[in-house]
Amino acid sequence: MKSTKKVLILASLCSLFNAGIFAQSQIIDTAPKVDFSFNFHDGLAKIKVNNRFGFLDKDGSVVIPMLFENVMDFSEGQAAVKMNGKWGFVNKNGEISVPIDYDYAENFSEGLAVVQKGEKFGFINKFGQEVVPLKYDFTTSFNEGLAVVSKNGKSGYISKSGREEVALQYDFAGIFNEGMAVFSKDGKFGFLDAAGNEVIKAKYDFAKPFSDGRAVVMESGKFGVIGTNGDEIIKTQFDDISTYNEGMAVVKMENLYGYINRQGSWIITPKYEKANDFSDGLAMVALNGKYGYVDNTGDVIVQPKYTDGSGFAEGLALVKQKNNLKYIDKNGKTAIAFKLESGSSFSEGLASVKFKKSMGYGYIDKLGNALISLSYTFDEMSGKLTKMFFNKKSIAVNAIETVVATK
Repeated sequence: MKSTKKVLILASLCSLFNAGIFAQSQIIDTAPKVDFSFNFHDGLAKIKVNNRFGFLDKDGSVVIPMLFENVMDFSEGQAAVKMNGKWGFVNKNGEISVPIDYDYAENFSEGLAVVQKGEKFGFINKFGQEVVPLKYDFTTSFNEGLAVVSKNGKSGYISKSGREEVALQYDFAGIFNEGMAVFSKDGKFGFLDAAGNEVIKAKYDFAKPFSDGRAVVMESGKFGVIGTNGDEIIKTQFDDISTYNEGMAVVKMENLYGYINRQGSWIITPKYEKANDFSDGLAMVALNGKYGYVDNTGDVIVQPKYTDGSGFAEGLALVKQKNNLKYIDKNGKTAIAFKLESGSSFSEGLASVKFKKSMGYGYIDKLGNALISLSYTFDEMSGKLTKMFFNKKSIAVNAIETVVATK
């Protein structure tokens, strides 16, 4: 008889916090990457077994079997899924809501989803009707009622009816944010309003989207900040500036990082080796190779003493010290003291973790309760999965291979 042994499933996928100027260091997962677990979205989390994806609910039940070659997170009650090289959509009951016959698909945004057949892109609604014909070379998802579309190297904007609201005339067109969008023509960048008016003329070498009523622009290799009327808030003088987040922006000057507010005043002059965007009212910074956290007044709330960390999410942050991981609260106090090998940021009240001492993988809540435990057995000789366990309940492998229900 072939021997079997119990091994761990679902290596956690640590959430990287977008720092704007640089990407935050990822907490290293030392476990074997057999399969992955992901954060919850719309009440469900992706799960991958034997190179097939399905979905798990917060009770640890597999609500959509692992049938798919790839999936996206649920959004607006639907998830894009890939099977036999084609994409379609399923609802939360696992029913196919849009036939799986597209070459590519993105999740729904504002009621419509990008789909592709051949080399052309268009949009469908949640009934699978193609409301915008597949005739464009490129599209973005809808944001603030408009989507970028491109054809023959030029970009413009359409409304949800498919009407071209802004002619396809730009070399680059960005998504709308706070009523404004970056555009580029003849090598220069400016800003459009939703009516297609070029309210800030194309005169910059580069521009980032508006956020918190401010936009970062570049001239002659240096970055500054403007307001929605185009007025200069900060002269173009810095090596880089992140987009504003929670009223603050990270500034890089001579390889050091600090923070400015919306008025352009220094909150923290550049002194940190790294500085992340604000999240949940705090930002992670690095000094002398150690990570800590500051608030939006510049006060150091958690002294730099950790070798790695994540941004705060839902009031907690994952930090690493002396090869141990734990979660801390906004006062820097230990909130969850499990001995962990890996973990993710919290999402919808849960975080994916791997416990030390072969305790397995699972999801924990913000009180540290282990709510979902995940493990499996496999055959050493063939390397094939033989049995799965969710919350100690056995699920036969062949049950994973059931057919998705259709409407």
